Amino acid sequence: MRSPYTLDNPPPDEPPSGVLVPSLWRVQARWWKRHTPALDQRSAKHPVCGHCGQSWPCHSWACWDGQLGQAVGGPAPARALPDPGRATPVRAVVAVAKS
Repeated sequence: MRSPYTLDNPPPDEPPSGVLVPSLWRVQARWWKRHTPALDQRSAKHPVCGHCGQSWPCHSWACWDGQLGQAVGGPAPARALPDPGRATPVRAVVAVAKS
C-alpha cells in the first residue's frame, strides 16, 4: 500500500494519531527520508537515491513507503477462509490464501 506522502509532503517525524507503534513510525519515517533523491537530483530526469545510489524510487524507499502506508491506512481486511468444521483439502486453503 502506497503512503500518502511525497517528496514535497514527506511523512512527519512524529506519528499521526492512530498509529499503533509510534516508535516504529519514527524509524520508518527516518528511513523513508534517507532513501530520497539528493536535492540536486530531484529535478533530474532519472534521479538516484541519495542514500544507496540506486535509481529512485529505490527498493528500500518503496518498502518504507509501503510500511508507512499500512500504518496510516489501517489493517487489511480479513479474508474469508474455509469453514474449519469440515476437512478441507490443502489445495483449497492455498487457493483462498492466494486470492
